[in-house]
Amino acid sequence: MTNPQSTLLAPFALVSLVGCGPSYPDIEYETRRARIGTTYDFDLCQGDLNRIDSQIDEIESRLGIVRSDSVTIYMYADFNDLPCENPFGCYNWAQDVITTTPSALDHELVHAITKDERFRNRFWSEGVAEAFKGQGTFNPGLPVMPSYRASQTKDLHYGTAGHFVRWLIETRGLESVQSMIRGSNPEIEFSATIEELAEEFETEAPFIYPDWSPCPYPDLTQVDEGLWVDDFDFDCASEDAERLAAGLSPSVSRAVDLEEGTYRVRMEDGLGVWLLGCQLETIQDFRSSHTADKELILWNGDVLNEAQLAQTARPFLFEAGEDHLLQLTEGRYQVMVSAGIDEESYQGSLTIERVE
Repeated sequence: MTNPQSTLLAPFALVSLVGCGPSYPDIEYETRRARIGTTYDFDLCQGDLNRIDSQIDEIESRLGIVRSDSVTIYMYADFNDLPCENPFGCYNWAQDVITTTPSALDHELVHAITKDERFRNRFWSEGVAEAFKGQGTFNPGLPVMPSYRASQTKDLHYGTAGHFVRWLIETRGLESVQSMIRGSNPEIEFSATIEELAEEFETEAPFIYPDWSPCPYPDLTQVDEGLWVDDFDFDCASEDAERLAAGLSPSVSRAVDLEEGTYRVRMEDGLGVWLLGCQLETIQDFRSSHTADKELILWNGDVLNEAQLAQTARPFLFEAGEDHLLQLTEGRYQVMVSAGIDEESYQGSLTIERVE
């Protein structure tokens, strides 16, 4: 979200606020695309920094907008310390800085990259940030117009706005939405009034759109039919090691395509392995459950997918040193190997074997 001190609708009114904002942590990292300060008592891993650079590159590519200077980012360990009304993060237009927790960084990066654009209202601003950040969107089933007409951010439903913009991308084309962002009249660009678009969206929009680039990880090594084994040797300085991905211990991710069946998962040493299904396709209809006794849970607006409807429902940690027998649905899975708590490196192996 945009900072309550700022607005994309009337930036000229905010010049007097520059230099009067909150104090921020010291800048600790300068990457190819960003300047980053944190309140963490640990170092970010090289993969965290690489991911931030790649996020900026990918958002720019989607938007068709290039930011010439570095993005200033302040990440907070405790959301209570955020100088924002939103508990996850915000972008301060007047000072051109992002203050955020990791979960909202990609959304706020869109605001930072579109800082020179003039959206007609917050619905478009926040909807574009949700739709272009790179994650999938889902349909919360709420009407568009109350959010479109919302005069305050608290009355705007981000999920509705984001899914609406993603629907426009999928049905009207990316270039049309890019033109709207650069200032063209939406009703002319999309050949319909906002009320007509809202009615069509509420009638025809699917339940879920996938991420823009779902599960972009190297494949886990398959050594035989139904058997995957990989040896890992990484530390926080490794190019693909991320500390913020899960559990704050250095982790690296792989991907694996599995048929429906029973699998034995075992990781030697370290914290354990996280599994998360990768949504690869649009899901048209609402899925309320995956078995009679298991409910589908939507947590903080994240998109759940068909593979995630297995017993791994959310990113779920399977602890190292144990055999885990899992009933998995067919699909592609993210496999995240995490070093031990307070450990800076990991050496060990992961085995996934189909047993039924």
